[in-house]
Amino acid sequence: MSQAGANTPVSPPMPQLPDMSQMTSGQQAQALAAFGIQMSAYYTAFSRPVPVPAPVAAPAPRAMTADPQEYSGNRADYEDYLMQCQLRFASCPQLYQTDQQKIAFAGSFLRNQAKKWFRPHVNTNNGEVDFPSWPAFVTALGAAFDDPDHIATAEHKLKKLKQGRDTASAYHAQFVALATVLDLTPRAKISQFREGLSKEVRQLLTTQVSPPTDFDDYVNMVIRLDNNVRLLKQEEELASSSPAVSKNPPSSKGSGSTKPVTPAPPKPPTTAVGTQPGPMDTSNSRRQPRRLTEAEKKYRRDNNLCSYCGGDGHYAATCPKKPTPKGSSAGTKPAPQTPETTTVSAGGVRLYSVAAQPPLNSSN
Repeated sequence: MSQAGANTPVSPPMPQLPDMSQMTSGQQAQALAAFGIQMSAYYTAFSRPVPVPAPVAAPAPRAMTADPQEYSGNRADYEDYLMQCQLRFASCPQLYQTDQQKIAFAGSFLRNQAKKWFRPHVNTNNGEVDFPSWPAFVTALGAAFDDPDHIATAEHKLKKLKQGRDTASAYHAQFVALATVLDLTPRAKISQFREGLSKEVRQLLTTQVSPPTDFDDYVNMVIRLDNNVRLLKQEEELASSSPAVSKNPPSSKGSGSTKPVTPAPPKPPTTAVGTQPGPMDTSNSRRQPRRLTEAEKKYRRDNNLCSYCGGDGHYAATCPKKPTPKGSSAGTKPAPQTPETTTVSAGGVRLYSVAAQPPLNSSN
């Protein structure tokens, strides 16, 4: 049952006079007396007071904005602190109906130097302040902590303001906050706004034949150009970070197949001691070549190898690895090579000498 139904009284049924046609006179008298008692009770029930439900208390008003940030007397934060207080008063006027309530609320968020300034204006016995009105409090607070020359400060900051790495939207928000203090014409605002833009955006502006003359329309165009510049940079960074794609042209046979790349044959091993065939290691040409041992010399002679680099098919005199002596031209024909000889001796007496024969595959 609902609350309203529980508080509503239930009406008793109205008494009905019985049929007395078959009654005797004594019975009729009794029936009439009983009927009178029932009717009296019936009307008595309607004379009782109806209970009235208790009134429901209205919810306490609540502010829809957050508390302002604490203010310590910093000149740069004065305008923001005052704006937050005004927004709080406008969001819930039921809580701040008098100027004393507004001053008490704003004063409770003062800290450091601002709190020291406010303390002498408060009566510590009853908490009242000696400012007659909210405008008087704002004027006194501004005289103590606000910028005395808003215009000069805004002009100085506006000249130094640059977009840098910020987006055009973020740069515009900072620009408007300063430009509103100054009385600039639309043309002057556009000119000053353009000076602070990034180099890429200003270069794109030179391609605009008929730029807008309205400041808001000009800003919208700049924001679109800045978005295009940032999108292009992202695409370039993505392309540079992606793996390189094979540049081999597709094969004519098959669909989309590429010709397999044959690996290059391994380079012949180099030798620094001359015990293996191959060119001598000349990675450091400035160093003096290492002298060969007798065993290395014998190995090269026995196998008809070059005594300089250890290669086959030529002698040391015509070795392509041998540096050209200073003062000789590159086109000078090398001198004919004298065949190397092998001397056999015993007991300190030379028995005979044998000249080494050139290899069969030699071009000499």
